[in-house]
Amino acid sequence: MLSPPINNGSARIRQAGVTSAFAELVTAMNRRPHRRRVPRRSRRRQYEGGVCRAARRAFTAGLMYLQNPGLTLKTAAELTGSNVAYATAAVVTLQSEDHALQEAVLAGKVPLLTAAKRVRSAAKLIAAYRGADQAAKLAFGTAVSPEVMWDQVMVPVLGPKPVSTTSTVENHFEAAFAA
Repeated sequence: MLSPPINNGSARIRQAGVTSAFAELVTAMNRRPHRRRVPRRSRRRQYEGGVCRAARRAFTAGLMYLQNPGLTLKTAAELTGSNVAYATAAVVTLQSEDHALQEAVLAGKVPLLTAAKRVRSAAKLIAAYRGADQAAKLAFGTAVSPEVMWDQVMVPVLGPKPVSTTSTVENHFEAAFAA
C-alpha cells in the first residue's frame, strides 16, 4: 500500500543545484516582507484624572502595609493590584516624607522606582530617627556635635544667607566711624 506524500504546508521546492525561474518565484513568495512594527497601544488607561494608576496602587499598598502591622507587603500588593517591587518602592518613598517627590511620582513625572532609589538613604535615616527613643537621640547628639549638624544639615536646607536691604545698627555705626 502506498502512503500519500507528506505535506507540511510548505510551498518550498527543494532542488539540489538546479535553479529555475519557477523555483525563484516560489522562493520569493516564501520570503516575508519586512514591515515596520507599529507599537501597540495599551487597551487600559495608564492615567486617570492626571494620576498614574500604577503609582496610586503602589502608594495604596504602601500605606496599607505601614498602617497595618499584621499585613505583609505581598498581601498588601495583591489586595491593591500592585506588585511587591512597586509596593516596596512606594514604602521607601513614603518613609522619606518628601511630599513634592510623591506628587511628582503620582503625576507620572518621575518613575516610582527611580524616586525610591534616589531617596532610599534619606528614608532610612528618617525612619531611624522617628523610631529612636530619647536615649538613642541623646547618644546621637553626643556622637555628632551641634556644629556639625548645623553646618552639614541645616545650612544646606536654609540656603545662602539673604542680603539684607534694610539698614541695621551695625551699618549706622560703621557709617558714623568711617566718616
